[in-house]
Amino acid sequence: MLSNRLKLNADKTELIWFGTRQNLKKLSLEHINLGHCSIKLSSGVRILGVLFDSELNFNSQVSSVVKSCFFQLRQLRIIRRFLTVDAAKTLVNAFVCSRVDYCNSIYLGLSVTNHKRLQSIINSAARLITKRSRYDHISNELRSLHWLLVPHRSLYKVACIIRRSLQGKGTEYLSNHLTPVSSSTSRFHLRSASRGDLMVPRSRSVRAGESSFRVIGPRTWNSLPLSVRELQQSDSTFAKGLKTYLFSQCYANQAPLRLC
Repeated sequence: MLSNRLKLNADKTELIWFGTRQNLKKLSLEHINLGHCSIKLSSGVRILGVLFDSELNFNSQVSSVVKSCFFQLRQLRIIRRFLTVDAAKTLVNAFVCSRVDYCNSIYLGLSVTNHKRLQSIINSAARLITKRSRYDHISNELRSLHWLLVPHRSLYKVACIIRRSLQGKGTEYLSNHLTPVSSSTSRFHLRSASRGDLMVPRSRSVRAGESSFRVIGPRTWNSLPLSVRELQQSDSTFAKGLKTYLFSQCYANQAPLRLC
């Protein structure tokens, strides 16, 4: 920064240390000195609108999303009787679902509790649109709205990112973590290579490592059927086929509804 004649803005600079709860307890660092600025250690920081906490469990992020979404739902409930179903659906998608889906690729490694908290937003939004009470079952309404459940919404986002990366349309730092099994000289004869599977690296950390893109990305792609992965006509064709497949997985006990 000195060589480029830049000055650090201490008011806009944050410091965070990521690790497990046990390792964070051993940390004695409270601040670092950069030039004449002293930067204190933070337990959570906001990056591009997403709250990152030290343990990467995203509890703060989920709490922030839940709080903002239910605030929007309360405002929409006041005017719901003046809206048509299509108008209510448009407003809910704009003010509520967009918040749930923002950067939702990081939600794949969330705990079951946080997934349920996010799903409660989707359920309340569906009740608002269909004018159901809070005690009514909502599965049929979610199906009629063609809405995926929260974990499947995250799978949808990650699968679309992987497909773009495999086609050379994604960012390089993500594409570097996607290695086809057929590219390995010791595995090119395997059935997984002929199916176009991706190599899943080993992880030493069960919680953080298993949730990283380098692990969960290839696993997500390998879990998709070939009929979906081979949809190469256009991005929209792949997206429709992917949503049809994930929709049938959400409501497997009911007859799949064609979305294409």
